[in-house]
Amino acid sequence: MDTWIIQLHRSTNEITFLAISALAAIIFCFWFIPIATDTMVNSAAGLAEKYLGKNQRTIVINSSTNNPELFLMLLSLSLGRLGGIATPLGSNFPIFI
Repeated sequence: MDTWIIQLHRSTNEITFLAISALAAIIFCFWFIPIATDTMVNSAAGLAEKYLGKNQRTIVINSSTNNPELFLMLLSLSLGRLGGIATPLGSNFPIFI
């Protein structure tokens, strides 16, 4: 059973597939990820200030910027891969000290 990306690769030539992949990467890297991250951090900071006070905003902002790494770790583990554990643990290690 092929995934949609493999079916796309088989139904197009190499140049077209490369162009589609490059366009998707540009859209994700320069538009979607920055907007989603800004929205998530701003929302988390606003909620933290509202419910926990102004002093707790920094802790919440720091933890909310790690959510994408935690998502990738869970996705990696759901695929049966252990490599995704290193990124969140490595970036969060100073919190555990």
